[in-house]
Amino acid sequence: MKQFDLISNIHLDFWLRRKGPTAEDNVREVEQFAERLLPQTVSEVLVIAGDLGHRNQQNVELLLALRQYYSNILVVAGNHDYYLVNSKERYKLQTSMNRWSHIAEEHAADPVSGCYYFDGSEYIAHIDGKVWYSSHVHINHSYRRGGCLFVNNALGYPNEYNRPQGRITTVIAAV
Repeated sequence: MKQFDLISNIHLDFWLRRKGPTAEDNVREVEQFAERLLPQTVSEVLVIAGDLGHRNQQNVELLLALRQYYSNILVVAGNHDYYLVNSKERYKLQTSMNRWSHIAEEHAADPVSGCYYFDGSEYIAHIDGKVWYSSHVHINHSYRRGGCLFVNNALGYPNEYNRPQGRITTVIAAV
């Protein structure tokens, strides 16, 4: 059995609006927010599965705060993690795609649109003992199907009612 801690869709900048008079006040606010997210006992590994926040500096402050508790932190970028919130960031990154040196030929003309439905029924038998994490929607769940644990532990936005725990959860996976 392996275990790791898991959260997604933190949307940090919606929870913390940078109201402190100094940078130190803002860092302290992020540290206190991180402490509120922690489970009673932390695992060695934390997975943040998308949508950390829009403000890169604030995201870094949160990761530094969480690093005090976790040996390893894996951040998987979500759709909100690519947003640019100000013109300075947009200017800095507007030509970043030009630095790509290679796109795999089989993906260059991919006809798949951004919207799709994946049933996955035929694959369930082959993923016994695995964890399948889904995000994007802020409806938390945890259930097993065909031996696979399906989990969503999204924090979501402050005004959403969906947060029974509103914190990082520990996932135990059979490997």
